[in-house]
Amino acid sequence: MNPEPAGMKRLDNIRILMYSHDTFGLGHLRRSRAIAHALVERFKGVTVLIISGSQIAGAFDFRARVDFVKIPSVIKLYNGDYTSIGDHIDLEDTLEMRRSVIEGTAEAFDPHIMIVDKEPLGLRGELETTLIALKKRGTTLVLGLRDVLDSAELLEREWTKKNVPARIDELYDQIWVYGPKSFWQPLQGIDLPEGLEERITYTGFLRREIPSTEHHMAHNLPQNYILVTAGGGGDGAGLMRNVLAAREHNRRLTFPLVMVLGPFMKGETQEEIHLRAEKLKNITVIDFDNELETILNNSAAVIGMCGYNTFCEILSFDRPALFMPRTEPREEQLIRAERASELGWVSMLEAEKADDAEIMATVLRDLPDRPKPSQSDHHIDLAGLEKVCDQVEVALRQSAMVPARTGRIAVILKGYPRLSETFIAQEILSLEKAGFDLQIVSLRHPTDSKRHPVHQEISAEINYLPEYLYQEPWRFLKSWWRARHMKGYRRARKIWLHDLLRDRTPNRIRRWGQALVLAAELPSDFTFLYGHFIHTPGSVTRYAGTIRQLPFAYSAHAKDIWTSPDWELSEKLNDAEWTVTCTAGGALHLQGLASRSEKVQLVYHGLNLERFTLPESGPSNRNGSDRNDPIQIVTVGRAVEKKGLDTLLDALALLPGDIFWRWTHIGGGPLLNKLKQQGKRLGLSENLDFRGSQSQQTVLDTYRASDLFVLPCRIAADGDRDGLPNVIVEAQSQKLVCISTPISGIPELIEDGANGLLVEPDNPALLADAIGKLACDPELRARFGEDGRKRVEKGFNAANEISLLVELLNGGAATIATEIK
Repeated sequence: MNPEPAGMKRLDNIRILMYSHDTFGLGHLRRSRAIAHALVERFKGVTVLIISGSQIAGAFDFRARVDFVKIPSVIKLYNGDYTSIGDHIDLEDTLEMRRSVIEGTAEAFDPHIMIVDKEPLGLRGELETTLIALKKRGTTLVLGLRDVLDSAELLEREWTKKNVPARIDELYDQIWVYGPKSFWQPLQGIDLPEGLEERITYTGFLRREIPSTEHHMAHNLPQNYILVTAGGGGDGAGLMRNVLAAREHNRRLTFPLVMVLGPFMKGETQEEIHLRAEKLKNITVIDFDNELETILNNSAAVIGMCGYNTFCEILSFDRPALFMPRTEPREEQLIRAERASELGWVSMLEAEKADDAEIMATVLRDLPDRPKPSQSDHHIDLAGLEKVCDQVEVALRQSAMVPARTGRIAVILKGYPRLSETFIAQEILSLEKAGFDLQIVSLRHPTDSKRHPVHQEISAEINYLPEYLYQEPWRFLKSWWRARHMKGYRRARKIWLHDLLRDRTPNRIRRWGQALVLAAELPSDFTFLYGHFIHTPGSVTRYAGTIRQLPFAYSAHAKDIWTSPDWELSEKLNDAEWTVTCTAGGALHLQGLASRSEKVQLVYHGLNLERFTLPESGPSNRNGSDRNDPIQIVTVGRAVEKKGLDTLLDALALLPGDIFWRWTHIGGGPLLNKLKQQGKRLGLSENLDFRGSQSQQTVLDTYRASDLFVLPCRIAADGDRDGLPNVIVEAQSQKLVCISTPISGIPELIEDGANGLLVEPDNPALLADAIGKLACDPELRARFGEDGRKRVEKGFNAANEISLLVELLNGGAATIATEIK
C-alpha cells in the first residue's frame, strides 16, 4: 500500500457530485476537472462524480476516485440558441433525456455535497428537480461561479426573467466565486435577496499544474514558440485568421508559432488554417491536445481570447500574454481582459486593431518581451483550489460528516507562567474548558514571583525544555539520537540549516536543540502543535512539527511580527496550517507575506468578562482641583521603550499647576530605574507611585480606583511595537477612560473622541493637553468610560473570540474570522 501524501486528510466515504452543463467550449468541464482532482489530492476517501454534457469528456484523463457520467450533448450556437447534437433528435427530447439521467445519477450516488458550475438551475432548468430532492436529503448545495459572468446589465436581464436570484436563495447553501474579490465581483449590480451575499466566498483563481505525462512531446514542438490557443475553438476562427494575416503581411516575422485550434472548430475552418500555415515558416498547427497546460508552460508567450481556463493557466505559469476577447454573445472575456490589462498582468488588443495586419504584426513581434504577470505591482491570488478544499471541509464539518480533531495538542510558549501574558493563560484555560487535552511546553522557566489566579485553574501538564543546551547535555543528546531516526528529520534539518545560514546566532542553534527535545519527548497521542509568538516559539514549533510530521500553527502578536525578518515570517506562514493574530494591522502585514491570505486569521484577544465584572461604585467626580483628592492616573505595562513612559513623565511635568494628580505605575522592566531618575529630575517624585509587578486582583482594584488610564505607545528604534495592549481592554472593561496613541491595533479599540483619546506618539505637549482635558471633565470621562465598556462587550468578549480559535484547532478550514479593514 502506498503511504498517504504529506498533508492528505482522510474523509471516509464522502461523495461529491459536480454538474457541468458543457454546451459551448471546454471551460466548464476543465474547471470542474481541476476542482475534482484537487479534492481527491487533499482528501483520501473522497469520491467525485462529474455530470457532463461535453462531447469529448472521454478525451481527458481523470485521476483515481474521479469519474464522469455523460449526458446527451446539446450545442450552444454562437447566437445563444441551443440545438441537439443530432439533427434527427428534437431538442426537448434531448433535454428530457438529460434531466432523467441527472435525476437518476443524483439519487443513486446520494452525494454529501453537490457543486454546480455556473448555471444555477442547469440548462433550461434541467437541474431544478434534482436540487430540490437533494436539498430535502440534506445535501450541501454549492453554486460555483467564474470570476466574471457577463456585464451586470445583461446578467440582471437574464436572471430576472428566470427568477434566478430567488431560486438561488431558496436552494443553495454556498456560492463560490473562482476569483479574488478585488479582481471582479460577478454579482455586483444584481438585485440579490437579503442575506444571500453573506453566502458568497471568493476563492481566488484556480491554479493549474503541469500534468505528469509526456505524450505532448510527440508533436515535436520547436523552442521558444508563441502559443496561439482558441480554447475549445468554437469561436476562435477570427483569432487564428488575425495571427495568420499578420504573418502573411510581414514575412520577416519567422519566430515559431504553435497554433492549437480546439476540438469544436469547424472542419472547413481547420482545413483553411492548415493550408495557410503550410505556406508560412515556423508554424505548427495542432487540432487538439488534452494537456494544453504543458504546451502553454513550454511557450515563450501566449495569444488567446481570455477564457477563464486559459487565463488561469497564463497566471499559473507566468507567461506574457496578449488577449483578443470576443464580445458576443457575452462580454465575459472582454471584462476579464480589460481588468487584467488594467492590473498590468496581460495585454489586450481590441477587435478592430486586431483586424489591421500591420498592428497585429507589431504586437506579435513585441509580445515575448512584454512583462510577465508576476512583474505587475498587483498581487495575483492563485489559491482557489486550496480554498475550495477548505470550504468543502467546512461544509462537511457543519453537516457533522467530518469529526473534530482528535488527540492532544502541545502549546509552545517562550515562558510560563508570565504575569505579562495573562491573555495566553486565559486562552489556554478557555481551550481546556472547550474540551481540548493540552500540554504546555515552555522554552524558559518562570521568572515572576507572583501568579495570576487563572494560572491556578489550568490543569495542563508543563514540559520545560532545556533553556540552554549545556545545562542538560544528556537530555539533548538522547533526544537528538531519537529524533534523527524520525521521518521528518532530514527535511527539518534542511530548513534549520537554511535558517542558520541567514541567522548565524546561538539562539538559532538553541531553538534547534529545543525542537529536537520536544520532538523526541512528545508522546505518540499528540496530533497538533500550537506556538504562541511566531518568532522564537514559532521556530521550535516549526522544526519539531516537521520532524514529527505533525500539523502546526502559530499565534502572532506584536514584537514577533514587527521585528522578525520578512523571509522568516513568509516561510513560517506558508508551512503552517494557519496563523492567528490579534490586530488588523498585524493581520494585513502577515497576509502580504503569506502565499495564501486566508492562512492568516484576525482573532482579537477577548477578555473574560466574568473576571472583569463592573465595579460596584460609579466614576468619581474628581476634577483635579482638590489637592487632597487628586486625579488618579494609572499605567500598567513593562518599563520598555515601546510603552513611551518617558513621554508620559514629560507630559505630566507640563500639566498646569492648578491640576492636582497622582500617577501609579504597575509593572517591572529594564527601564524602571531610568524612569524613576527622570521623575526625580523633573521634580515629580512626590506624585509618582512605582509599584512593580502586582497580582491581577491588585491591578483590577487599581483600575477601579483610578480616573484615567494612560499608555502612550510608540514604535521602538528596532521596530518593536505593541499590537493591542490587553491592559487597555482591561481598563476599558472597568469603564476607565483611556488615552493612548494610534499605533498598531489600538485604534481598533479606542475611537478618538468617542470612547477615549488618541494622541501622536512622542509628543508630551499633546499628551498633556489630553490628560488635562479629561482630568477636569468628570462627565466626559463617564461618557467615554460607558462607551468603552460597550465596545469591549461587543468586540472583545473572550466567549465570542475563543469559538473562532476552537474551530481552527478542531481542524476547521481557514476562513477569515473577522473583517479586516
